[in-house]
Amino acid sequence: MGLVGNVHRLQVKANLSDVAPIRLKDAPLREELILSHGQAAPALKRRLATLGLRNGCTFQLLMKTASGGRIALVGESRIALGPQMLSQLQYRLPEAK
Repeated sequence: MGLVGNVHRLQVKANLSDVAPIRLKDAPLREELILSHGQAAPALKRRLATLGLRNGCTFQLLMKTASGGRIALVGESRIALGPQMLSQLQYRLPEAK
């Protein structure tokens, strides 16, 4: 592949690691996402962990609720997330395989 191919691969890896988490309230629906607790309060982190939403887990947001929340699909469980929770949580997209 030569030097040019190696440099290009290094640039791609650097760009993927530079991607900052995005607020969960701005996340797209029905796409695989990776959870980042971000600045969430410790009590919220513990509560979400009991529901299966741990830092680094993959999940999807299925739909928006009338109150501004979202319904999340974690494994085979659906979990309602209120708007205040969404504002404290972040996500990132999985790396392309």
